[in-house]
Amino acid sequence: MWPHPTPDPPLPAEWIGELEFFSKVDRFLGTPINQAVISEDNKRHATYLARMRTEDGPSTVMVKFSAKYNADAHNILAEHNPPLAPTLHYCVPVIGDMYMVVMEYIESAKSLRNASLSLPIYALEVVKRDVPEALKLLHSQGLVFGDLREQNVLYLPDGGGRALLVDFDGVGRDGEDRYSACLNPDAGLGVGRLQIMERSHDTKNLGRLMDRLSKEL
Repeated sequence: MWPHPTPDPPLPAEWIGELEFFSKVDRFLGTPINQAVISEDNKRHATYLARMRTEDGPSTVMVKFSAKYNADAHNILAEHNPPLAPTLHYCVPVIGDMYMVVMEYIESAKSLRNASLSLPIYALEVVKRDVPEALKLLHSQGLVFGDLREQNVLYLPDGGGRALLVDFDGVGRDGEDRYSACLNPDAGLGVGRLQIMERSHDTKNLGRLMDRLSKEL
């Protein structure tokens, strides 16, 4: 798998830009880790920053390795105007029974988990506007986001402010798919392991998220 992840089954080399990995990313804050000693949480995940060669020169991207990923859900939001998720460049299976997800890295974007004390007051209105719209788009396709928490919402200050959803590992079909058997009971999502996913869960977690943000901002 390292240092050059290999698609499985093989893909033409030109389908994926050459990647040069240079930093791991904090699981919760979405920021580069620039220290030798990292937390146990950060040891157990595989999200990195890399330079990808493009026709226009090197571009910094975020690369995530995951056992599952819903690229369709990601693209639904990324292709909305304005975008409600970072651009998804690639999502391909690689040797090691993982998916390699290569997406746009937006340096100015802040995870709500990291930014609540430094966000402008109008950021709350931006989140109130964009996150429900993102959920509405997913729900219209029969999809449940399934993990609506601060670390999965980015605030982008550019252009008056936007909110983006990230982390589409847990997206599933409404009334069909189940939450992970490894779901963290301390995540505060109000659902149980292997419970059937429902759109109403997203709606309730949106309310919880907005309540928390209203108290912090």
